[in-house]
Amino acid sequence: MLTINDSDMVSAMENPAKKRQAEINRLVDEYRQRCLWFLDEHYYPETRDDIVKTMDYICQYGDTEAFRRATEIKSWVLRNIKKQSAN
Repeated sequence: MLTINDSDMVSAMENPAKKRQAEINRLVDEYRQRCLWFLDEHYYPETRDDIVKTMDYICQYGDTEAFRRATEIKSWVLRNIKKQSAN
């Protein structure tokens, strides 16, 4: 199973967007077998639409904790889309 390495984590601490992407990738890794078995084993969502769709899959197929974490990420992504389109 692929996981985020230490240098990615240090880099993530320096950049909020990288931090959020690292968080998304950790969640995908954690729930890949249980919720995302139908996606490529090396898949990580990168676009906003793919992140939202992937979080929906995790909410649908995961447990309560997966639902909570995926909903939090999805809400953050959707809020940032609205902020960017308002600018």
